[in-house]
Amino acid sequence: MTTPAELLRVLIASERTDPVLQAQCYLETADYEVEVMDPASAAASCGGGGFGLLILDALDATGALDQAATLVRRVRDLAAGRELPILLALDEVTPESEARALAAGADDCLAWSLSRSEFLWRVRSLLRHGRSADPAALLRVQRDELLGLSRRREETQSLLVHAMKN
Repeated sequence: MTTPAELLRVLIASERTDPVLQAQCYLETADYEVEVMDPASAAASCGGGGFGLLILDALDATGALDQAATLVRRVRDLAAGRELPILLALDEVTPESEARALAAGADDCLAWSLSRSEFLWRVRSLLRHGRSADPAALLRVQRDELLGLSRRREETQSLLVHAMKN
C-alpha cells in the first residue's frame, strides 16, 4: 500500500543538469521531495519502493529512446516497479517517439520544454491516477481535466474583464 508521503517522492533519472534542475525546482516548490540520480542506478532505487513517480530522461541521441525503453522494462520487472507511474521526458515529442515510449511501458511522455504549470499538472495527474493499464484512458482523463481547467480559466477571465469594464 502506498502512503501519502511516498506519493510526494519523485525520482528523476537523468545524466543532464539543465532540464533536471528546472524540473527539480518546479517539483520542490510544489512540495514534492525529489531525488536525482543517473539512469543506471534508478532501477535499483525503484526496486526499493518509496517513490510515487519516476521521471526518466531520454537523451536526444541515437538509441537513447531504446535505452530508456530498456530501463522502463527493467523497472517494470521489479515488484515495486509494476505499479510505479513512469513519465518519459524527451527533448521533442513526436507521434512516433510517443508511441514508442508508451509501447515500452511508460505511462506518459512529455517534452522538457513544458511550462511549469503544465509540467506540474502532468505530474499530479500521474500521481493521482497511478499506473494505468490503458494509456489511452489516462490521456482521456488528462484531456478532460485540461478542458475543465481551460473552461474555468476562460470563465474567470470573462468575469475579470466584465468587472474591469464596470
